[in-house]
Amino acid sequence: MAVHDGHAPLVYPKFYHQHGPAAHLPTHNMPMRHAFVVVGTETIFLCHQIMGFMEGHNYELVLEVTLPDAVRKALIEDREKNGTTWFLANQVNNEFTLPQVRTGKVTTMTADLWNFFPKQWGHQWPWGNTRPSFADVKVAIRRVVHYRHIDLNVSGHRFQSYLLFGRDSEAHVNHQVVYQPEYDHVASLEAVPDWIEPDQLEAGVIISVPDLPWRRESTYCRNPLPPGRHRVLYFGIEAYRDQHGQDPALRIEVPPFHVQVARTWWFSTRVVNFFPEDPCSLIEIPEPV
Repeated sequence: MAVHDGHAPLVYPKFYHQHGPAAHLPTHNMPMRHAFVVVGTETIFLCHQIMGFMEGHNYELVLEVTLPDAVRKALIEDREKNGTTWFLANQVNNEFTLPQVRTGKVTTMTADLWNFFPKQWGHQWPWGNTRPSFADVKVAIRRVVHYRHIDLNVSGHRFQSYLLFGRDSEAHVNHQVVYQPEYDHVASLEAVPDWIEPDQLEAGVIISVPDLPWRRESTYCRNPLPPGRHRVLYFGIEAYRDQHGQDPALRIEVPPFHVQVARTWWFSTRVVNFFPEDPCSLIEIPEPV
């Protein structure tokens, strides 16, 4: 865990807004491009890349989408052969706000896809003039799995928290952000944990990792949830009371739950934090496996 100098501020040190009708207001969302990490095989999910210093990007968002069959097959073939991470972004002539997605006003997008990401970039669009692997892809948004604006009124967590989501035999995790300094992390599991019901997996549940304490003044500069078995808590529950048994005062311990992380697709402190306040300035995409 890397220590940030001093105490983490209760508000972000800066807030970047583009020009617009209400650009002087911190509530202003204007249509713009959004970048996503692509995960899943049978079911494709998009995990939004948070930029905590820009109001329009200050959201956790996970979408279940449908890609054209040829694109999905090519993506999966490349992933299985080369282990590469894929990214998707809506095109500049198809900009929207994330609340428009949440309310169902935006149900499709025209997007480009890349199977790489530069290690370092400034405040310009990270892909610059790089030709995408697939262009003009029609993406259908099937449903919003998770939508949460980062809330500076939330003071912190006991442990690092993740959204666990998926469908059928596939499960993924997406790190939950509190406020700067933070890290962004998307990974897939070996299998769906046997302690979660299919409907709960589709809806998404919050898990936390007791071995990963959360501290306001610091963040992790390297992936703290590498491949392997990790104990987790379901919505932070460690014990419960026997309300209908013989002893209502009995404290019953919850049996240990675990997840088996298979593959990290994206880990970064460079995008989610405002530069240069980012203590790690890291973009990490694991080498193909």
